[in-house]
Order: sequence, then structure tokens, then C-alpha cells
Amino acid sequence: MKVIKKVHASGFNLFIVGGSIRDLLLGKEPEDWDLATNMNLKDFAKLFAQESTMKSKYRVLKLHFMGIEFQVAQLRSEGLYKDGRHPNYIKTGATVREDVKRRDFTINGIYYDAIKSEIIDHVNGISDLKKKQIKTIGESSVRFSEDYLRILRAIRFAGKLRFEIEKKTFNSILKLSKFVAKISGERVEHEITAMLLSESAFESIELLGKSKILHNLFSEFSILPKFNSIFLKNLKSSKKKIKDASSTTNTLAWAIFLTCLYYSFDNTKQTSEIIANNSLMHDQISDLLKLKLKFNNRDRKQILIILENQISFIKSNRRENKIWKKTLRKPFIFESLEFFRIMFSSNKNDLEIYNFWTDKLENTKKKDFQPKKLIKGEDLIKLGFKKGPKIKIILKTVEEEQLEETIKNKKQALVFVKKKFIKKA
Repeated sequence: MKVIKKVHASGFNLFIVGGSIRDLLLGKEPEDWDLATNMNLKDFAKLFAQESTMKSKYRVLKLHFMGIEFQVAQLRSEGLYKDGRHPNYIKTGATVREDVKRRDFTINGIYYDAIKSEIIDHVNGISDLKKKQIKTIGESSVRFSEDYLRILRAIRFAGKLRFEIEKKTFNSILKLSKFVAKISGERVEHEITAMLLSESAFESIELLGKSKILHNLFSEFSILPKFNSIFLKNLKSSKKKIKDASSTTNTLAWAIFLTCLYYSFDNTKQTSEIIANNSLMHDQISDLLKLKLKFNNRDRKQILIILENQISFIKSNRRENKIWKKTLRKPFIFESLEFFRIMFSSNKNDLEIYNFWTDKLENTKKKDFQPKKLIKGEDLIKLGFKKGPKIKIILKTVEEEQLEETIKNKKQALVFVKKKFIKKA
């Protein structure tokens, strides 16, 4: 209200709009605040000089005020979209009635004038809120063709709000679903990540399946089998796993999601074969993350390492100290164990494996599986060894003996090296 009143005192209007007013009308706390004004954004920035940042690329102003972030857009009208993403012109100085025509769904086209305590609804958004349905503003095929990302947004909102997609709107999604392949990888990743981390993760993913969007998004990759009723049935068998993934991190959620899409359809192979480093699934996921979804290197590697670590959990010799202690040193070990729990621990044997590693991780001190090096390369050179690959082999062997706790100090390590690696005359 302080922001709104300050703008109003300058002779302009500022409306709460979009998801903000939608969530308020649904009795929910808004996740973010979207505002629309008839004030020029440059003048708006001057009015809040210390708190605002212009994002001219998106024609949006970011306002940080009293610990809250607002997205402020100027009321505008737009021309035709010719590239499935951008309008051929943008005209400011529009009315609310004109501005709402550029927005995607009726439930996001409601404005609130806080000064007058008045709801402005030119698109029957409140009616669709009551009907619990997602419906485009205007002709659905036209709105989706303007910006194909709206197809993914329709799915996300339907899942998030547990709304139905209005019949004509859904038919347009089916008709245009092949065009989602044109959406940039970064935007696809952002939308699906939001779906995966929501409370209605499975409902959103199931809608992606039913609308054939999954297959059209990943058509360049062979992860998914042919779309049919069996696919949808098998997808439903992953419901609990995808729901559990929603309470994890974005990288772990993606690892679970992509594994569900492949693993559920290949029951002829053992788990270790499917997720092995050189497996089809591993290679396809790596390409999908890098080439299609444009994941940054860190997140992509984390997802792949989580998958690779599963082999160690399954195949490591858990009776040998040096083997299981090495496994505890794997990167992203906590995330990897959580992946294992969600994906495989419903099986009795796999549950035993999970319990073993969890127990070891909780009850083993870090210094016991990541011990301080007892000797270095320079110590070996003093013993007469030449620089080269053999030094690396010796240091690795000494470390394994440390893990087995057969040597515990530098003196014992040097004695071990002399006995094992220095030939007697």
C-alpha cells in the first residue's frame, strides 16, 4: 500500500495483477508480486531511485521495497507475434482493457485497484477461478502460437492449482504440442523444474505425458518409449517417486524424474545396467541435459554423478573397509543416497543396501574415510624412487592400507613401502 499510495500521489495508478491477485483470491499467500502501472517506468524508477532496477530486455522494473520484491510492468498493448516468442511491436500508454489482451490465461488477467478496493475483471477470470479451470484469454490456438511457452505454463498452472484445463484450450495444446520443441532449453528447464518442486509434481508431469508434450520436448533423444496407454500406465507407477522428488533439490528431482521416465519401461535389465556410466540412459541423459535443456556444467555433472554413484552402492564390496570407505568419499553422497532411497528402497534387498550406507555415513567419522595423508611424493623420492606413475600407485596403496587401518602413522607407512616396493638385494 505504501508503494501504491506513493505512485497514486504522483497522479498515476498501480494495480496488483496476475498471479498475485489470483493467489489472494484463492486464499493463498502470493509467491511473488506483479504490479502494472500507467506510469512510465523511467519515471517510476526515479520515484524509487534507491529501490528499483530496470530490466529493459523484459520491459520490467524490479522494485525492492521493505524487504519485498515487486515486478512492475507498464500497461501496454502488443502487435502480432511472428516468431512464436516476440510481438512485432509494443505500445505503451494502454488501458487495463487493452493490457489484459496480451496476458495468457483468464485467471492471470484479474487486476486489483487497491485505492478503490475494486477488482477489475474483463476476461471472466473470477468465473474460471470458481470453475477451477485454465482457459486462455482469447482464441487458445492464437495465444499458444504467439508464445509456445504458454503451453508449458498451462500445464504448470493446472498441476499447481489442481485445476482442469478447459476443453478447447486443451485441444489446442494437443494440436500444437509438437511446437514445444521450439521453446529454448533454458525456459523448458525452468518450467519443468518449477513443476518438479511443487506439491503437485506428479499431476503436472502426468499432464505433460497425456498432452504428448514430453515426447515432443525430448523427440531428439531415445529415452522415452512410444507414446501409448502403457506409457501412461507405467508413468503412473512412478507417482510416489516423483512426489517424493518434490521435496528435494532441483538436480536430485531431475535425476529422479529422468530415471523414472526410462527405468519404468525397461524391466529386462538390472538397475546397475540401466544407470551404468556407459549405459544408453546415462549417455542420453547427458546429451539431453547439455544439448536440449542447457543445464550449467555443475548441475549437469551433479545429476550424472548421482546416477553413477548408484553402482557403487549396489556393487561395492561392503565387507572390505577400503572399498566402502572409498564409496563414502564419492561427491554428492547425501544426494545420491536420497536418490537411492526414493528410487529403489521399496525392494527388500535394496532397502538393506540403503540402510548399510546410511548407517556407515552416520557412524563413521570423516577422518576415518578421508584420512590425512601419512606420506607424500617427496618422502618416496627420499627413499630412492624416481618421479613418475609408480609414486602415484604407491601413495594410493598406502591410502588403502590406512582405510583398512593396518597402518596408522608415518613411520608404519614408510616401513610398509620399504617392505612392499623396495626390492631386496
